[in-house]
Amino acid sequence: MLSSGSTSVTVEEGKTADCPLTLILGLSSYGNMIIGNKELKKTGLVTVTNSVVMANLDGGSTSTNAYIDDGTEKEISPYAMGKYEVTRELFKAVMGVDPSLTDYVSEEETYELHPVGKVCWYAALVFCNKLSILMGLEPCYSVNGIDDWQEFDYESIPSSKNDDSDSSWQSVSCDFSKNGYRLPTLAEWEFAARGGDMSAKDWNYSFSGSDNADEVAWHGGTSNSTLHEVGLLKPNRLGIYDMTGNSAEYVWSDSYYSNGDRRLCYSSSSFLPASRYGMLNNEYRYTYRDNNLSYQSGFRIARTIK
Repeated sequence: MLSSGSTSVTVEEGKTADCPLTLILGLSSYGNMIIGNKELKKTGLVTVTNSVVMANLDGGSTSTNAYIDDGTEKEISPYAMGKYEVTRELFKAVMGVDPSLTDYVSEEETYELHPVGKVCWYAALVFCNKLSILMGLEPCYSVNGIDDWQEFDYESIPSSKNDDSDSSWQSVSCDFSKNGYRLPTLAEWEFAARGGDMSAKDWNYSFSGSDNADEVAWHGGTSNSTLHEVGLLKPNRLGIYDMTGNSAEYVWSDSYYSNGDRRLCYSSSSFLPASRYGMLNNEYRYTYRDNNLSYQSGFRIARTIK
């Protein structure tokens, strides 16, 4: 466990002394994050692979199994991924705000444990850098002109390409050698969604963790058109939840697209019919746009393992 700003003092019995507030940070025995002396539920990560693998992520000729559409092998280095989508509680603990809309949550569940929504791609990067600093890790992202991520204000994050400050953010870089938190790459996301074992049966499941959408995903037939608390349904073989359904998830594209954009989102949301899930269908993989900032725009985090 880490301690931020703590001071060791000796006080005689029966006397008191002023000392700086100690902010406790670290991981609980359950693997959850502790921020500000509070254990934040459903914030743990799981190791996807602890060795370099060459993964063929081409799912074949059918549209329901179309992952990486160029059919080439991808080298994937050791990494861990969030077992859950980033929750509203965790986002607020790090960023100080919760941009989510309250109209699209299930009232019968703990709303703090719903996936955060209405988050832009840049805000996800800032969150990752801030969380890394809080947990004593190395920030992965660099943007020209920004040196102090810990003090960077949420309101200063550009939310659209119409923002004048967006030009400097478009050149954002990610240092994958750092040990801090970041978005998963497109290949990492798909490798984890398929269970991380190319020889296993679930590598070719129609949905992440099952051929039965109802077991693993909130979708148009089961979600009641709302987001749901993370981790309520069956996880995939890695113990990762909601990789099909619930919130749409941002990733870091492995390469620039034809429009010069690497801001990518997987639109496998709670509102799509079970037969048309974005996790396994390229038509629901899209680059970030101004109008893609919605109540279901969320993300999960990853970390490079050294």
